[in-house]
Amino acid sequence: MNGPRTWILVVALMLGAGAAGYMLRGADGAQGNPPGPAATGTQGGAGPGGGRGSTPAGAQAPQGGPGGGGRFGGPGGGFGGRQRPAQEVQTAVARSGPLNAQRQAAATVVPATESRVAAQASGVVESIVAPVGTTVKAGDPVVRLSSSQLELAVENARTALESARVRLRSQNSATEGARSQLLSQVRSAEAALRSAAQNYEAAQKLLAVGGISQAELNSARSQYEQAKASLEGAQAALAENQRAQSGSLEELRLAVTQAENSLRQAELNARNAVVRAPFAGQITELNTAPGESLNSGGTAFTLVSLERKVRFSLPPTDVRAIKVGQILTMRVGPDTYRVKVDQTPAAPVNATVTLTGRLLDGVQPEAGTVGTLTYTLEVARGVLVPINALQTDSNRVFVFVAQDGQAKGVDVKVLGQAGSNAAVQGVQPGSNVIVSPPPGLLEDAPVTLAGSTPRSGAGSAGPGGARGQGAGGPQAPGGPRTQNGQSAEGQGGRPQGETSGQNAPGRPRPAGQGAAQGGPQGGQP
Repeated sequence: MNGPRTWILVVALMLGAGAAGYMLRGADGAQGNPPGPAATGTQGGAGPGGGRGSTPAGAQAPQGGPGGGGRFGGPGGGFGGRQRPAQEVQTAVARSGPLNAQRQAAATVVPATESRVAAQASGVVESIVAPVGTTVKAGDPVVRLSSSQLELAVENARTALESARVRLRSQNSATEGARSQLLSQVRSAEAALRSAAQNYEAAQKLLAVGGISQAELNSARSQYEQAKASLEGAQAALAENQRAQSGSLEELRLAVTQAENSLRQAELNARNAVVRAPFAGQITELNTAPGESLNSGGTAFTLVSLERKVRFSLPPTDVRAIKVGQILTMRVGPDTYRVKVDQTPAAPVNATVTLTGRLLDGVQPEAGTVGTLTYTLEVARGVLVPINALQTDSNRVFVFVAQDGQAKGVDVKVLGQAGSNAAVQGVQPGSNVIVSPPPGLLEDAPVTLAGSTPRSGAGSAGPGGARGQGAGGPQAPGGPRTQNGQSAEGQGGRPQGETSGQNAPGRPRPAGQGAAQGGPQGGQP
């Protein structure tokens, strides 16, 4: 008997507890939740299908309370009676112009001139006059060859020249003697021909008058023909002598000329027994040693000039920004040097283009010193904004612009980036671009520039909700009030941000939850 009564009592207690909980929840819906923190810059609104909330007659909702449950069971309307404070942001003014990048390249100090000096004579190295590291002037001796063989070569060349000259003189004498004899024979033949011609002419006249016989005339004519043939033979001999003289003498004259050239070369070799510095500089390498043979044309030593230049390599895409005569800077440790480009870019080798520049400063670093060359390159041209102002959302790139006290999202196209700036299209020059926007910053959220007074802004109702205030009380900020104190229905906007007591942006609020600070408000049944 006690068992069934006990169970009945337990069931009754459970039903009573459920009823009490139901009543408490109803009271919660009528009185609202405790006030939540201010929702920044927005007003709550009734959720879809929600009724208009009101407070009991004479009760005052200081800043708008949360709405009650909907008449048709929909979520209750909330009141955003108080404006959320504007967020303080840092801005930078967008400006139009080129986006320049500071680029760097490794640069090496090298001699302005480097020469591998060759010997101009063959011989045995007798001594090294200037060892490695010696600073020399133009014309100073560096390597000395043994001169004994070279001097002997000079004497032999002189002897050969004299012999050629003797042969030429002898041939001249012989030719002149033969020529004189042949000329004498020609003259005698010419005289004999004249005499025979006169005799033959006289014989012809005598035959005409009968003074001589035909046989005597024939004899005179025969003598004339013989004298004529003798003259022709003497002239031919003289001409042959002249031809022979011209050929043999020419050969001998060429032999003399060759002998003279050989003598000059031997004398030059003797003078070149000392290999000298062609310009002022420093000996950096010796390619021979005393006792070694050094052939003509072989490298004797390496000489570098005292003047320095800078050699550096750049990517082909950067070379277009470098001009001949442009002044760059090179840093070596704590020291900075000015470099003037003096070479026109050549074709790329191994994907780089090598250039040189002349050091302009009086004090020049040692050859082999490696430094960092700095040059400026225009990356792009557009509107310049800080890189940390760029925002991304999926495939969208945009910036926030502070305009009329609100954060406005502006889509941009990035043209290039360099350092802490980017060149973009899409934003107007002079715009106040928000730098490093605060986390959660949304479009149209109220903002104030760092160091300025916040602007006031109007809240917006949730979808299908109403802006308003409690019945019979003063008007809550941001919502008009009807004559009976009931909040007027309005078109809801999208809430900005999510705060305590407020639903996330774009989502309907549950019944009985408000969006802004204020006292509880009962909902209409």
